[in-house]
Amino acid sequence: MVVRVRRVGRMDRSGLPEQLAAVLAPYGERNAFNPSVLVDGDTVHLVFRAFGPGSTAKPFRAYWTALRRTPDGLEPGELVDLTAHAAAHGVGPVADPKLFAHDGRVLVTFNTGFTHPEPNGLGVIALTPTLGPPQWCELEGRARIEKNWAFHTGDDGGLAAIYGLAPLVRLRLAKGVVGSGDALVFERVTARPGADDASAGLEGAVGLGWRRSLSLGSQPVRAGDDLLLVGHEKLYRTGRDGEERRGYVGRLVRVRGERVTVHPDRLVHSWRDARPRPGVHNPRALFVTYFSGLALADDRLLVGYGINDLSGGFAFLDRRYLRP
Repeated sequence: MVVRVRRVGRMDRSGLPEQLAAVLAPYGERNAFNPSVLVDGDTVHLVFRAFGPGSTAKPFRAYWTALRRTPDGLEPGELVDLTAHAAAHGVGPVADPKLFAHDGRVLVTFNTGFTHPEPNGLGVIALTPTLGPPQWCELEGRARIEKNWAFHTGDDGGLAAIYGLAPLVRLRLAKGVVGSGDALVFERVTARPGADDASAGLEGAVGLGWRRSLSLGSQPVRAGDDLLLVGHEKLYRTGRDGEERRGYVGRLVRVRGERVTVHPDRLVHSWRDARPRPGVHNPRALFVTYFSGLALADDRLLVGYGINDLSGGFAFLDRRYLRP
């Protein structure tokens, strides 16, 4: 199958993507990036990362706002500092915020970045109907550094998650109440990846010293019997100094039952932003189109994404990406 590179920055950005970009624009001087969006009726939820006001001190902070969608555009809402909210509960930092919906609630998942020598934390915060406390997500035998789980509503109506794509690893909530202060304890759902699992070809060497792997990116949305998400094909190369550097491109992933299908297209913002070069905030990141958000809006797939950890973008994916 031929793998093509598609420029998301050239896809349809009229209407809602353009309006969201206008909301994010005032925070551009604060390095606003990696936006995640969720459309809930006439309310559009947006989270993103940025420096705090008047500061360039790291770690980046996480922000949330709920916007009302009207025929004239998006009406602004209060900007909530999720980092300050979590800190009030003794939790921080708040990295990689991503929105998802479950059981009538809008929630955000986050992690606490890299911590040494202890494992980092991965949690969720209920945003609606009221802003709740952070809840840690626990899993026996989890990785030392967790960056992302893909949360969704399971077939039984309970909270579930995809833990990995290659091979496919599913989780289900075994203990805890979403929206409370309880820890959420998950367990693995044992399943054998299908023989036609298309993710299997996205691991290992690809030539010229490059290696690749497939990891989770956006939170998933449901399309019929399928879960759709934009995963990250991470490309690695070890330099002459012995340091490993990497790049990120998007791959649309469809999960149906135990089968994982990966769309042949690689998704980048632009050719210019996909050229390898040392990252400003992370010198080991060579090129990054980081898909932090995926939503269904106007019968189309709306993506929110970060560009080289410096800025963010929004676009409607071409309609063909919705087709199996």
